[in-house]
Amino acid sequence: MPEFNPPKRRSKPKKKKPAKSVKPANRSAPSPKPAPQTPPKSAPTSAPRPAPPAKPAQSAKKPATSAKRRRSNRVLYYVMFLLVFVIAFSILSTTVLFKITEVVAVTENSEETAGFYTAEQIVEATGINTGANLLRLNSEIHSRNVLDNLIYIDSVQIKKSLPGKVTVYVVEAVEMANIAELGQTFIISEKGRILGAVYGSAANSNTIIYGYEPDEPVLGEYIRSVDERKTDLVFAIMQRSEMAGLRGIVSINLHDPLDITMNYMNRVELQLGSGVELELKLRVAAEMLENQIDVTEHGTIRLQDPLRAVFKDDVEDEIAPWLVPDDDDDDDDEPGEPEE
Repeated sequence: MPEFNPPKRRSKPKKKKPAKSVKPANRSAPSPKPAPQTPPKSAPTSAPRPAPPAKPAQSAKKPATSAKRRRSNRVLYYVMFLLVFVIAFSILSTTVLFKITEVVAVTENSEETAGFYTAEQIVEATGINTGANLLRLNSEIHSRNVLDNLIYIDSVQIKKSLPGKVTVYVVEAVEMANIAELGQTFIISEKGRILGAVYGSAANSNTIIYGYEPDEPVLGEYIRSVDERKTDLVFAIMQRSEMAGLRGIVSINLHDPLDITMNYMNRVELQLGSGVELELKLRVAAEMLENQIDVTEHGTIRLQDPLRAVFKDDVEDEIAPWLVPDDDDDDDDEPGEPEE
């Protein structure tokens, strides 16, 4: 029996599946850069190359440069204006502005002196006129005018106050001593100004200085000695005597600066020796005259060594030692008691 073969079925064509889309790579990962392509070399040509274009940076600098220039011009204008203002103000201040309207005189030691000059006399002696320019006023010249015209003025100071006031401060001279030299007597102030000169003795009670040797004394000038030591000694002795309370000095002998003597009330001679320890010597002398020596006694106090000063009485010819008490002594010990 013949075999039975069934007929073959035709196969349907298979449909193609669409290709799967590839997911894009991570965005954060950098994409690969394409390789630089070098242009093909062109054959050299003889034609000229075009000029390169202008750089944009240069055009950006122009506004900044012009602004800077304008700023510098403004500063220059301000400086020129200030300079003109200063010049104009200087001219006006020395011509039209700040005229003197008031001049006042003040005597600083009026309570210590007899008032030799009035305020009007002092102002007139300065030579300052109202209406003059305050800034152009020369204080030194006008101060010298006062000293030249008014002998009993020791010092002058002129102060200017805006807008137009001038104050003249003066110190009137106070007589301190008479310097006797070659038959003349020169009256000097506390600052050494020569207030007067007379022949013979001056009619006052000032201390007389012998052996000073003045160096070309001129009325109104400040006295000096040919020996500089004596110039300083006179003022030192007078000032220290006043500080120690030693009043009543009739005369001082300066012929030998290493053997100075003083006459106290024409009854006691103070032998100072040199000017060393001058303040201590005068203080010891004042204490001895007050506590040990009677007002009727006459004699000499030897002060060359102020810690062992002694008094020699002219009548009894005795020496009474004066020992300066130490700070450690008892309060019961009387200073001035002679040593037993």
